[in-house]
Parts: sequence; structure tokens; C-alpha cells
Amino acid sequence: MKDITLKNIPDKVYKALQKKANDHNNTIDKIIIEELENITNSKLNNDKISTDEWLERAREIRNKMKFTATEKEISDFKNIGRD
Repeated sequence: MKDITLKNIPDKVYKALQKKANDHNNTIDKIIIEELENITNSKLNNDKISTDEWLERAREIRNKMKFTATEKEISDFKNIGRD
């Protein structure tokens, strides 16, 4: 494994990493590695995700939402303030 030294990390970013590490009972190093792996895997796999997989992900997100909207309601929301 390789080592990386990070310098000049903004306070806001460091505090967010520290909070996430504390919330997950983990170290900041492990949180950073997880985030880097997520970014790397996401970029590597972006072209490999099928349409069906994207649709399934969208359905999962939609099912987690606490409200539903009809097509007409969505259209009305999009058109608010457009004259």
C-alpha cells in the first residue's frame, strides 16, 4: 500500500471528516480511503452500469421518498414562475 500526505485541508472539510469518523466509530484515514474508493469505483463503473441498473436505482430512491407526485403535479411544479 502507498501513503499520501494531505496538506492545507480546509477546517470545514476536516471537521466533516472528523464527524463522519466519530459517527461511524472509525478513523479519519479510513473514512478518506472509503471516500476515495467510492469515487474511484464510481468513475470506473460509470460506463458499465446498464440502463436497467440505473432505472432500479432510480426506483429505489423514489420508493424512499416520503411523498409522491403525479405527472401533472410535476409539470405544474416545473412551470411555477414561468410566464
